[in-house]
Amino acid sequence: LPIWMGINVVTGNTLEEIEQMGIVPEGYNDYRYDYAEEWTSVLKVLWSQEKTDHKGRFFKLTNCVSAPKPRQKPYPLIVSAGTSDEGLRYGAKHSDYQFIGVRPEEINKVRAFAAEEGRSIKIATNIFILPANTDAEAEAEFAKIREELDHEALENLIASFDRDHRDSYGKRTSWLR
Repeated sequence: LPIWMGINVVTGNTLEEIEQMGIVPEGYNDYRYDYAEEWTSVLKVLWSQEKTDHKGRFFKLTNCVSAPKPRQKPYPLIVSAGTSDEGLRYGAKHSDYQFIGVRPEEINKVRAFAAEEGRSIKIATNIFILPANTDAEAEAEFAKIREELDHEALENLIASFDRDHRDSYGKRTSWLR
């Protein structure tokens, strides 16, 4: 059987998540998709050419080699999850799958952006299955899960969204609440 591999490109769900590692450059929140764009473009070249030179805003490569090359051609699957216009455009240009969920507006946007790039993109979502003998039993279990929700953890997550001041967080915060 062939071995399949994919890469999930994450520019940072929240800055707090990556700041704890001490690797966030100054102003990163303002150019994170520019960084991901250049990184992904360089990665694709490294995966498909023997050697490469690159002089960009973030990466400077001279006679750079990446070996062994991936078995998947032209390269492994790429997945991303941004729901802002920048995130959707990044996915449309580079990703094979975009995690969006069941959000028709974003699905239509990313597909339109992909068409502008001469590409198509698949949509991925999370599914929560709660098996039970009856619908009533499943609904009762779901009510219990909601009752036991860790509200402090939820508020901490929402506070980290609010702190980053990203346009896409309003919808996410509303949905979480």
